[in-house]
Amino acid sequence: APDLHCHINVLFYRTKNLLTSSNVLVLNLAISDMVITMQSPIVVVNSFWNGPVLGDI
Repeated sequence: APDLHCHINVLFYRTKNLLTSSNVLVLNLAISDMVITMQSPIVVVNSFWNGPVLGDI
């Protein structure tokens, strides 16, 4: 999935007519969705353990 995401970024920056404000918004939403998806397993494990599994930072 990160590989596909990098290809989409390259496509947006090479094709200048794709750099509209609505397309940039969609791209930013896709990036934030990917970040949330990567953090989801950590949140689930911490909720089962009732606190941070790896300790306090």
